[in-house]
Amino acid sequence: MIAELHHWWLARSPRERLLISVMLALAGGMFLWFAVVVPVDDALLTARARHAAAFERNAAIRVAVALLEQKRTPAAVIAGSLDQIVAASAAEAGFTLDANMAAGADTTAITIATARAPALLVWLDRLEQQGVGVESLQLVPSTNGAVSARATLKVRKP
Repeated sequence: MIAELHHWWLARSPRERLLISVMLALAGGMFLWFAVVVPVDDALLTARARHAAAFERNAAIRVAVALLEQKRTPAAVIAGSLDQIVAASAAEAGFTLDANMAAGADTTAITIATARAPALLVWLDRLEQQGVGVESLQLVPSTNGAVSARATLKVRKP
């Protein structure tokens, strides 16, 4: 077969040989472009996008870990009954407790009929910093952007 191809090539005029050579070179270049360069370029773009996404996730996780490390302050020792401490703290923050039922020495269940969600969450965060953990929390939307809340609070052990 190679001999036949060689004979065929020799039968072409020099101008035909030049045109066929240019055609084969262009076809080879296109093949290399579409079979090698384009897939490698696409793979590099995909890898860069995945790397950027992973870098952003890593940064977000590092920020979250730093925030958790800051919050890891030793819990304050709670003196007195938890329901009285929570009632005093709620009054100080401007909340009216509709229910405050002690369930043992270190647990209480509270109900607040209406409160602004951001202020309520800030108050619960302050309680956490004082050593009172939120065991469960249920927020139900109410009128005018307010919420009603039910929460079970428990003293965190150091």
